Amino acid sequence: MDQFQTKLAEMQKKRDRIEKEWIKAKNKLHAQEELVEKKEHALKLLDAELVSFLLVTNDLSMKDLPQLVQQTKKEGIPSIPMPKAMEEREDNR
Repeated sequence: MDQFQTKLAEMQKKRDRIEKEWIKAKNKLHAQEELVEKKEHALKLLDAELVSFLLVTNDLSMKDLPQLVQQTKKEGIPSIPMPKAMEEREDNR
């Protein structure tokens, strides 16, 4: 094999290796994006359960919630801060 063929074969091997690494990285990224969505969904469900629990334990109903929120805003009671990661995600939408 001459020098041209050798160089061509080396470059093709390198390209094939990098392409496999690229595909593997894309698959990992996709898996991580799915995990982020699942965790986000789990957080939202837990938030809903938390609100429900607080209402029930304080003898309140969902009908009381809007008034409670308005009262909280009016009195300037600080709300529970959203985690920074979720704030950033909300900003990007």
